[in-house]
Amino acid sequence: IPPYIRSDSFPFGLGNLDILLTYFIDAPTVRERINKGESISEREAGIILKGILSGLHHVHTELDIPMVVRDVHPGNILINSQAYLTDFDLVRPVRSKKTNVTHVENGGYLPLDAIGTDPEPHHDLASLGNVIIAGAMAKEIEAIRAARGIYGLDPVDTKIVPYSKDLQDYLAKMIADPRHRFQTAREALESLERVLGTPLPVKVEPKPEIPAEAQAQKQASAKSKEEKRAGARQKIDSLPYQMFSLGFVDEKRANVSYSVGIPFSNIGGDV
Repeated sequence: IPPYIRSDSFPFGLGNLDILLTYFIDAPTVRERINKGESISEREAGIILKGILSGLHHVHTELDIPMVVRDVHPGNILINSQAYLTDFDLVRPVRSKKTNVTHVENGGYLPLDAIGTDPEPHHDLASLGNVIIAGAMAKEIEAIRAARGIYGLDPVDTKIVPYSKDLQDYLAKMIADPRHRFQTAREALESLERVLGTPLPVKVEPKPEIPAEAQAQKQASAKSKEEKRAGARQKIDSLPYQMFSLGFVDEKRANVSYSVGIPFSNIGGDV
């Protein structure tokens, strides 16, 4: 995840306007590489997997309120000597209840079991597996499925990927049905270390035990924050507003993304 410059939240209408400012990363996205017909090499695939899985481990487990990204696709991953996951406009709390906010489908990278269900960390892992397959073949995942007569969101056969058998098998487990898929980013990282034979980019260890009193205070604080967010979401969902995520780059070369509510009447009807 790119280093933060600043994150902030302040009242906006009946909810909050959330802003995340990150350092500018001068690197192409995987989608830009695909559009140029440039495939992702096996070495680059290892860089992406290690970097993005580390970021997902942080998002899934180390935040006060663990989140699932639900929008991992080639346009959200930057790659140079490292890999970065950007654009968090569709994040949802882990196992949060479904809402009536419109979900923007991410071009076929989510697995079928993620549609219409509560968010689970392994959904992001399957999406990442599909990104690597798309990058390896220099085609969007929907085009790969269509070329092989696969329609819908069923997984592709990873034997078509021009990588070693070990990495093919690893990708197959990333996109497998939920019973056979990696369940956590930590599990996927540990398996990846065995496949690549290189140390993990971050030490993934069990969290130290937190005193019961401190843990109770932390949980109470997180619950209070989530209740406030839920109240704001309910108020917004009851009005004819739709949430959009907008991204900009200012003259100081910093990426900015935020969400804002816009009345349907201002954009010509339903979206």
